[in-house]
Amino acid sequence: MSDAELHQAGTDQIQSQETIDKERQRLVTERPRRTLGRSPTPAVLVEIERCLRSMADENLGRAFEVLGEEDEQEQVLRLRETLGHERPAIAYTLRQMLESLRFGVLPQSPTLASYVQRRLRTFRSRFDKSLSTEAAVFLSENESLLGSMQSEDAREAEDAEVAKAEEAFAEQLGSGGVYAFTYPHYMRHPTAPSERTDRLPDRTLVKVGCAAKNIRARIDKVANETAAPEPRRILRLYLMPHQPTTEQEVRGIERKFHQLLDAAGHSGARRASLRRQLGGTEWFETSLEFLDTIATTLSLEIVALDTSDAV
Repeated sequence: MSDAELHQAGTDQIQSQETIDKERQRLVTERPRRTLGRSPTPAVLVEIERCLRSMADENLGRAFEVLGEEDEQEQVLRLRETLGHERPAIAYTLRQMLESLRFGVLPQSPTLASYVQRRLRTFRSRFDKSLSTEAAVFLSENESLLGSMQSEDAREAEDAEVAKAEEAFAEQLGSGGVYAFTYPHYMRHPTAPSERTDRLPDRTLVKVGCAAKNIRARIDKVANETAAPEPRRILRLYLMPHQPTTEQEVRGIERKFHQLLDAAGHSGARRASLRRQLGGTEWFETSLEFLDTIATTLSLEIVALDTSDAV
């Protein structure tokens, strides 16, 4: 341990077990679809927070510093400003990560559970040499609990909820623009996982296409042609400031998305190979963060149908 870490160890604030238990109960009561995993002891919480302080130049470390201040809405606003992100979903996802890491308050959503499980594993691996056996067991047991929340029944229930929630976006889905959709398997199991998830997001297969009108009808047509074994998940709509749009306009915007995705090395296997004629050229290995950045650069309206940020 460095001199700075030794100094920090002497100044750590140790919370009592009673305080930790009260905070866990508060979080599981106030947060939707949360459950209690293994609880940290005061000593384990000190270890976890010491590791988070060492990540001060990374998103998770910044979130730890910001989310300890002010009321919760102000925390999220400050975090969005600190990270330079317009989307609140990133801030909420980081908050969920911290609550799982620090207090063992776990998400019940299969997709978010998979996302948090991967990041707990990355965190444990990164600090493997500095964590005590007790802290490693705390993280490992919560990883296992998150795995148990990803049953087939739970996934089917989540897919049904997502389909129902989609109806709230009926007007936007009838518009024209660029869309991004994928399948739940690719959300829960990224095809290009990041080795440093604290710095770079995971990437997975996402279909990026366009429609001059009635985006949902176009997505359903494309999804039905693939005969996929599970329902498609619409992630984003990127709409032009004016509606209706023309075929030429949306094709031009789609072309810019594809060019930037190719330039960033996010081309899918079919698109990057000589087998383009077999189809699949609109599938990219990318992240919502990257797609949203393109949309912001092109001054498009971002409609987030899926706000889990698990992609």
